[in-house]
Amino acid sequence: MIGKKPAEHQMSIFDVALESFIDMNHELVLLSKQIDWEAVESEFAEYYCADNGRPSVPILR
Repeated sequence: MIGKKPAEHQMSIFDVALESFIDMNHELVLLSKQIDWEAVESEFAEYYCADNGRPSVPILR
């Protein structure tokens, strides 16, 4: 099962938002905003068992 991103992520005291220390105008950041992540997830879904084992980590957090 592919893990799902929670609707609202509450950060713990040890979490640091990536936006606080990366350049949001970097080419890879801009590219990641152009990718249809739901389509990627649906393409890979066939490789995950839906009813056995622990859910995976979401593709995009």
